[in-house]
Amino acid sequence: MNWQNQLNSQNYQYFENCDGFFSNYCWKEDFPKNSAELAKDRKSEIFMGCDVFGRNTFGGGGFDTYKVLEFFFFYFFFFFFFFFFFFFFIFSFSLIFEK
Repeated sequence: MNWQNQLNSQNYQYFENCDGFFSNYCWKEDFPKNSAELAKDRKSEIFMGCDVFGRNTFGGGGFDTYKVLEFFFFYFFFFFFFFFFFFFFIFSFSLIFEK
């Protein structure tokens, strides 16, 4: 097995026929950007793993795990956090008034 760790021409055909793509956690700094560029308008369906133990991961894991979050927040997918909190708020709000 040859791990790709990103969306690329070797696995794009699978991405076209599914609802999302979860990359392995051993990606390099430019892999998220490359994956997003290839996915175009479906870049919100790409998920990148993070190993907090730092086994061959960007950022190194452990107490440096925050580097991965900063990387995504400031450079690529900061709108995911917005959508997560937005939907969490809507879901919580609906539970409050459900009764």
